[in-house]
Amino acid sequence: MRLFARTTRAVHATEHGRLFYDDALGILDAIGTAEATVKEATQSLTGTLCISAPLGLGHRIAAPAVPRFKQMYPEFVIRLRHRAES
Repeated sequence: MRLFARTTRAVHATEHGRLFYDDALGILDAIGTAEATVKEATQSLTGTLCISAPLGLGHRIAAPAVPRFKQMYPEFVIRLRHRAES
């Protein structure tokens, strides 16, 4: 099945090519809708995350995880507090 008709001067979609293109646009729209739905669901999580940990643990584990968490959930406020080690 030919999707395009080509001459030395131009390329045009055939009738089948136009049908394929229209259906492909519908698929791309559905993908865009699905992506928007997932993005909206993940961005709807909001709040404040308070982390209290000994200074060494906070520097080694909690602090490096903050940028990735903020990228995933930008609406969250993160509060890191160090506490004296016992």
